[in-house]
Amino acid sequence: MSEKKPEPLIRAEPQQKCPVCGHVSYSIGGIHPQCHSVMADRKRRELRAEEARANPPPVQASKKPGAFNGAARLRP
Repeated sequence: MSEKKPEPLIRAEPQQKCPVCGHVSYSIGGIHPQCHSVMADRKRRELRAEEARANPPPVQASKKPGAFNGAARLRP
């Protein structure tokens, strides 16, 4: 008795792999939505870092170096 399996009627296309994580992606664009947001966040973070390096925040003169520390006990 032969146990041959029938050939599939529809040939499956090779699955697209996500360029970020490398796993098979079933979405239309070929990239997972969560991986796409990770890529967008990475670009946004790099832009903000460049802006911060170009325009450093001014030093606040209102902070006093010898301010009262409520956690320290005073001697009677």
